[in-house]
Amino acid sequence: MSKLIGWRCVVVCGSLVSFAGCSSPVDASPAPQPIAFPSCANLHDALTSGAECSALDPISVDVKSCTTGLSLAQTEDALEIAVDFLASLRTLEDAAAKTNYLGSSASVALVSLARHPTVDAIPWGFQYEEGGAYVTPLFSGGSASMRAQFAFAKDYATTNKGQVIVPSLFRSESYLLGTQIALHDLSATINYQSTGPLAELLGHGTAPPNPLELSLFDPDELDLQFLTTVSSGDETTALGTAIHHVISITQPTFVLDEAETVVQLKSTATRGGQTLAITLSAMRASRSFGSLVRGNIGFTVTGQPVSFSGTVIYGKDSGVRQLALKCL
Repeated sequence: MSKLIGWRCVVVCGSLVSFAGCSSPVDASPAPQPIAFPSCANLHDALTSGAECSALDPISVDVKSCTTGLSLAQTEDALEIAVDFLASLRTLEDAAAKTNYLGSSASVALVSLARHPTVDAIPWGFQYEEGGAYVTPLFSGGSASMRAQFAFAKDYATTNKGQVIVPSLFRSESYLLGTQIALHDLSATINYQSTGPLAELLGHGTAPPNPLELSLFDPDELDLQFLTTVSSGDETTALGTAIHHVISITQPTFVLDEAETVVQLKSTATRGGQTLAITLSAMRASRSFGSLVRGNIGFTVTGQPVSFSGTVIYGKDSGVRQLALKCL
């Protein structure tokens, strides 16, 4: 737990740093001029730009060959389904952030419970449902929610690998019952009457010592477990695009390694006679810097009046979405 606590403290302390008193030397040199790229900040600009859009632009299009005979307004209308889909990915980004939030909160649940044993330590915005599910609403233009479950990552004396962890990880009675806790600067001494169903996750087997010394730096088993979340959402935009998202995210609750956090997107969208379908979902979510989504989403749009393909690219360091469209 020490690694996460150390990482968490850096974040918290960093947020408290004040730069109000900082100053920088006066620089009399001229301010650098921005690089002149074609203005492709939205679909209209991308279609009317006299030159091809830069890779740094939010939207780039190459649809001349399949929009011949269509007016500018008709072309914009035909591509609107892709723009609406792009905006709806706010739900995906919120799911990634809340998955990270829930997992990180679980990793420090024992410390929270040692300090406040009678308080449910479940993260703000989540509700626990019997059977091991944690649910929360997601940001959406319609309605969306996430359902999360923790699973055992190895065999224990009382359970098997892969089984859903029940009861809640955020209640003290799940680990020990009848506790009396004495807090110290960096540890807690816990006397208890009996063990709960998750006592093995304290890191001392089925019969933890009594009293139990819980240090901020003692290893426990919470960081070994896996977290999976499944999110779904539906929205219909003002211009009539109906979008359905199914988002699956799998990650360890503790490892700060984006390669371990896998994001899968299965979405559909319809507008008029057009249908959007996902063809590629190759994404990871960064655990260490703001839960940024990284990777690519590929899709095709079929139907009248235009069929085309698209790619959503998340910037490696920024998490900013870029959309590229081209004819099929």
